[in-house]
Amino acid sequence: MADALISIVIPGRNEAANLPLLIDEIASAMSGRDFEIIIVDDGSTDDTAAVLAAQASTQPFPVRHIRHDKSSGQSLAVRSGIWAARGDIVATIDGDGQNDPQYIPVLVDALRNAGPDVAAAQGQRLKRRALPHADQSGGAAFQRLGHPQRPGEYRVGVAIGRQLQRPPV
Repeated sequence: MADALISIVIPGRNEAANLPLLIDEIASAMSGRDFEIIIVDDGSTDDTAAVLAAQASTQPFPVRHIRHDKSSGQSLAVRSGIWAARGDIVATIDGDGQNDPQYIPVLVDALRNAGPDVAAAQGQRLKRRALPHADQSGGAAFQRLGHPQRPGEYRVGVAIGRQLQRPPV
């Protein structure tokens, strides 16, 4: 399982401005690992589709775009991404850039090191503070310019449970 494909699911709505930087940061964090990125576009009205087409054509790893015709909410977007995932491990991260992708490999390693009886690893951001570029409209909540520090630190934990069984495709 150490070399198993990792699927990274990103739910988002109107996050076109955030996605290129987020994808680059994920690529950096996942360097040396086999992974795919699945962006679930939850009814965006911005240039998300064009941005993702450009990213898919330039990245050395799969960048997949799933689109909901109308906004159905974050939970359904995550679910759609998980069902489409090809990896044995699925990680999720929001498309707004509030969480640092450098913690994805930490969570994946915690899950792998915990053994086959563990089905989930989760991170918790500690010392959360308001973000400097928050957009109160609900879309594109955090547009990062350059590479500012994200507030807080993380704690990683694992949960014992059954492995997720996806239906056959």
